[in-house]
Amino acid sequence: MERFLTFEFLNSKDNNFEQRAYICESNSYTYSQKVTAFLSHRHNEPKDLIKKVKGFFASQGVNLYIDWLDKDMPKVTNSDTAEKLKNKIKTSDKFIVLATPQSIESIWMPWEIGLADQIKGLNNIAILPLVSEGKNWEKREYYQLYSRIEYYKGKWLVLKPSFNYTGDELSKWLFK
Repeated sequence: MERFLTFEFLNSKDNNFEQRAYICESNSYTYSQKVTAFLSHRHNEPKDLIKKVKGFFASQGVNLYIDWLDKDMPKVTNSDTAEKLKNKIKTSDKFIVLATPQSIESIWMPWEIGLADQIKGLNNIAILPLVSEGKNWEKREYYQLYSRIEYYKGKWLVLKPSFNYTGDELSKWLFK
């Protein structure tokens, strides 16, 4: 059975991902970590949700780049925004797409995925489906080109697009 990251898991009482993200933002050790991943996400997702996703990756030892946390980003979206995003995608080690039920509404995500595909190659891109418990993931056609992050047999895995449960443990993929 497929098991994706759920809103309920991120919001669970015993889950400290948001706190971990806050600690990462407050301490300089985050920026000295060797692996960074660019998070492509719908800008209108709740900020606390995105911070919990950041904490989830911090628990894996990875600094997740989130554009609205970047003080160097322009206040108003313009061509400089696109250039900065392009550079961040290029300099990040990995590229992760946060695929929520509303992410299809994003106008930036398809552009970012296309850039990452050219710059990073398939081996450094993964889709992270985020669903409500008991709900299925609604795959987008082009998502099927990429690996996906899924919980399977007690481990977070990055599974190849063939959907046959082959791939790497998330922690190994992140540091490849």
